[in-house]
Amino acid sequence: MLTNFFYTAERINPIRKYSLYRVAGIHAVSILAMCLFRGGDPIRIRLAAIGCTELVLLLAFYRNYIGHAVKSIDAALLIRCLRLAFPVMLGSLFSIIINFGDKFFLEKHADYKVLSVYYLGVACASVVALLSTSLQNVWLPLFFKERDLSRNLVKTNRLVGRLVRALVLLSLAAVVSVAAGLQLNLIPQRYAGVLSVLPLLLAGQVVYCVALLYSNYLVYFERTAFILWAGLAVSIISTGLNLLLIPLWKIYGAAATLLISNTCYLGIYYFLAMHYKKKRMPIYESASQPYQ
Repeated sequence: MLTNFFYTAERINPIRKYSLYRVAGIHAVSILAMCLFRGGDPIRIRLAAIGCTELVLLLAFYRNYIGHAVKSIDAALLIRCLRLAFPVMLGSLFSIIINFGDKFFLEKHADYKVLSVYYLGVACASVVALLSTSLQNVWLPLFFKERDLSRNLVKTNRLVGRLVRALVLLSLAAVVSVAAGLQLNLIPQRYAGVLSVLPLLLAGQVVYCVALLYSNYLVYFERTAFILWAGLAVSIISTGLNLLLIPLWKIYGAAATLLISNTCYLGIYYFLAMHYKKKRMPIYESASQPYQ
């Protein structure tokens, strides 16, 4: 919540400091704690160190939030927020099925050597997911500020075009880096299979990143219930594909399932965004007329 406040208030300097101190502080304190208390359980020591560090940093930066807090309760606003947020929260449960279903079925149909190759590919592809999450945090305040629907659509489409180009270049760089790591023996040769599955995983992440941008329109139009139903539909499709493809193609079936599932998300969100755009704004309406 503190991080969301910094993004929404466009306070870039505090969020930069907070993120930097968290990364540096958590790693430094965790390593120091494990060195000082080597006789104990390393997992518990690390979790305790992370918890203490997070708490100290949270309290240190929380004064920025307290200074802007309004000491009143708006019941109507709370109810409106709950109506918007509750379907999104339930929809996240279906996202768990989609994101972890591939690993669940892979463990049943593949050995640990194959799993290790797949996990390496997922780790490399997560660079795209990390970038998309960061972009979404920065983009959302700007997106919801714009009340002119036509301009918002133009900005979103322009951002999508630039983003896809950037992510394609980033994906190529990731493939080249992994190939170089294998060639230089920085990555063991037993992971060589990752080169053939990595493009599918990266493509799935690129598609998901674009879908995330169009999903914002369901919040913009206050139609978040569709996020829940979209998650249900895609989770059913994903589970069916996992059952069908993973026994045949192993990690390639899992990667293909993620790509197809994310493409379904993109199709659903784009269709709904265009549908409600036509309902809220006549087709031939001037782009200069503000959205009400």
